[in-house]
Amino acid sequence: MAKRRSSIKIETKESLALRRMRKATGLSIIAAAKASGLNVSKINHCESGRAKPDPQFIEAFLKAFNFTKEDWDMFLNGEKTVYEKRDECIGMVAELALDKIELVWGLLKNLK
Repeated sequence: MAKRRSSIKIETKESLALRRMRKATGLSIIAAAKASGLNVSKINHCESGRAKPDPQFIEAFLKAFNFTKEDWDMFLNGEKTVYEKRDECIGMVAELALDKIELVWGLLKNLK
């Protein structure tokens, strides 16, 4: 008897991209399903590599969270996205010494 795909995890670029995208929204799988109207199990299986996301699912996912095709390509290719860079910046600032915070604050204030 052949094993079903759902019993075997095969992490792909697509599954990793979907997980990174959902995490960029800050939502759990359950919250993402509620917000998007997509099925919890389908999101979970696609992210974990138990199911291959079809083009319709990817399109619905992108639309539900206002991601673009360009965003998808960035996530798919493993590039750091603007969301991840933002989070990394926040982490770096949180670890700075107080005298360095003044410098960063001045720089950011001038960028507004």
